[in-house]
Amino acid sequence: MILIKLGGSIITNKEKPLSARRKTIDNLSKSLKKIKEPIIIVHGGGSYGHYWSVKYDMHTKERKYDIRGVSIIKNSMIELNKIILDSLLKNKLNPYSLPPADFMSGNKPILNKIKEVEKNSKIRLNSNYIWRCIMVWSK
Repeated sequence: MILIKLGGSIITNKEKPLSARRKTIDNLSKSLKKIKEPIIIVHGGGSYGHYWSVKYDMHTKERKYDIRGVSIIKNSMIELNKIILDSLLKNKLNPYSLPPADFMSGNKPILNKIKEVEKNSKIRLNSNYIWRCIMVWSK
């Protein structure tokens, strides 16, 4: 199994808010299609996550955040994730998205949900490492 991170600075233009580099994402999807092993793809937020986190002052340290900011950032990340999923599907891959917020309660992991996915997927999840944009899985 291979873990690949698509960095936010690669898949988006961080100088321009909410701007996906669709051609780059499509080219990466084409390259990923050539891999004949199971892969796990994680991605950064780039101009989708960082733009709003700075705007709502949520980018520097953990604290109690503005619920409006949390909602906007999550929605923005869902939008970026959909762009990536659409590209993977267009290139005949079969992605399945598991956003980290689905496995969190506040800033704590929901271990029973993680264990259920682990059991169903036959891979071991590292429940201690929840990344900013998507859950990181390990073999």
